Amino acid sequence: MSVGRSSFGLAALGTKIYAVGGSTLVCCSAEVYDPITNAWTPIQSMSTRRHDLGLAVLGTKLYALGGFGGDVVEASVEMYDPNTNTWAIAASMRQGLNSMGAASLVQPIIGERLFIVGGQNYNGDSLASTMVLVDENSISKSASVDAVGSQAWWV
Repeated sequence: MSVGRSSFGLAALGTKIYAVGGSTLVCCSAEVYDPITNAWTPIQSMSTRRHDLGLAVLGTKLYALGGFGGDVVEASVEMYDPNTNTWAIAASMRQGLNSMGAASLVQPIIGERLFIVGGQNYNGDSLASTMVLVDENSISKSASVDAVGSQAWWV
């Protein structure tokens, strides 16, 4: 990487790897690695500084979820579009979370979903909850649903 980072988000989108945020000065910077050229290139920075964030791919976009912004646990979700090299606020989670796991899943019955599992809230409570982002077209839908053994929310 061109910038030293820890506690950052890492995800593969298409043929490249993205490193986002991190605790080096609680940064909002991001960069992309191209294995063909073996080079890291800076991309547009997020609007929100965050470390210990969740980072996952949904469709053709990258999503930075929650994280710790230095003095606040973030609830915002930023979406990165590699075609335009821009970040935009996509949604807000029902509560701020950091240190959670994030992954996308494509399944024939439910379609493509982004799952956020566990994490810590602003009180430092570790959670056993699961949040679900619906899909790229309805990312800001808001409704509550139950999940087996835990709570799941549409973000």
